[in-house]
Amino acid sequence: MGALDGLRVIDFGQYIAGPLAAVMLADQGADVIHVDPPKSPAWNTDADAFFQRGKRRITLDLKSPADGAVAEKLIDTADVVIENFRPGVMQRLGLGPRGATERNPRLVYCSIPGFAPDDPRAGMQAWEGILDAATDNCIPRAGEEPPGWDWSRPFYSAITLPSNFGAFLGATGIVMALIARERTGIGQRVEVPMFDAMFTVIGHSGAYANAKGLPPPRGIHGRGAGAFRCKDDKYVQFDTSSARHLIWFA
Repeated sequence: MGALDGLRVIDFGQYIAGPLAAVMLADQGADVIHVDPPKSPAWNTDADAFFQRGKRRITLDLKSPADGAVAEKLIDTADVVIENFRPGVMQRLGLGPRGATERNPRLVYCSIPGFAPDDPRAGMQAWEGILDAATDNCIPRAGEEPPGWDWSRPFYSAITLPSNFGAFLGATGIVMALIARERTGIGQRVEVPMFDAMFTVIGHSGAYANAKGLPPPRGIHGRGAGAFRCKDDKYVQFDTSSARHLIWFA
């Protein structure tokens, strides 16, 4: 039992973004059906157990007319659909948002592509490294670079920030759309490009006055922030990235 008990979600997502958004809904009581491709799972890793927990699963070949018809029936019975293919893929498969919401007006249809449909990069396979490069997340944060770091080198982060934040904003947008549906009786389209979602991570660090140009990198460890070793040899992370954190601590 949870806040979303009684709602049905069809999860066409693969890799991280779609399945993560869907599993957060499952954790809140939604009945989630995850659609695996043939020779599934698409991302064969131990993490699959985490991302698919609490879900039912079905294997469908969305390019097959028979399996496509099954997928269409699932969509017609759903409250929420989640997919994170490139823009236009679900439309070409006959499972796009326009037809789905016309058949099922209460449907909340959530897409989490790498880039928005009107972005010239929309057709790219937007893996984490592509999105890191597009959002300048391929350099270390100032003050955290290794000693003697060559700033001309690209930097790869193993943290899947684009997919994670796409999923976070996708799940939030879905719940907001469901709340709106309670008032209006109709669903809506929710679209969260992962490129756009990354600006939630970047925040004020990406804001500057054009007239002054891009500011030089600044260290993040102000107000005494950092990781400190305690007497028991364990570490504590002290984060005062906002002044209010220091006030709360005091």
